[in-house]
Amino acid sequence: MYLLIYNHVMVKRLVNFCQIIYEWGRFSMNNYIYRYEQFVLKKTLDGSFVVVNINSKYECHSHVKTVEAGKALCKLAAKRKLPKRKDVYFIESLIRLSNNKKYLAELKQLREKIINEQKIYYKKENHEDINKIICDGIAEYYNEK
Repeated sequence: MYLLIYNHVMVKRLVNFCQIIYEWGRFSMNNYIYRYEQFVLKKTLDGSFVVVNINSKYECHSHVKTVEAGKALCKLAAKRKLPKRKDVYFIESLIRLSNNKKYLAELKQLREKIINEQKIYYKKENHEDINKIICDGIAEYYNEK
């Protein structure tokens, strides 16, 4: 019984070790496309790109489709600047990359502001559409009589 438990623990440790070696090989410093301070842009096996904060755990990474987006993420995160675009996914990518608490708070506040603006816009747009449909329906109803 003890031998079985010991073997199970050893197998789990071996699997974890293999995963670490695999990730290290994928993200070792000799095969990156672009580097800006502690942020590295690498190409993945499926053709997309990943930005990694090498001064942090592997959780601090984000996937992007283009090199330009990856470079922009690297520079903005390194300089701790807010993006000009109101793109929620881009802001969430910056949140995943950074480990600076003050910068994270600013990014989260900006993300919430953009989400709230979009909700208000959608509500206004839908409200106007509903009012138009109701008015058109009433007009048609009275014109048919």
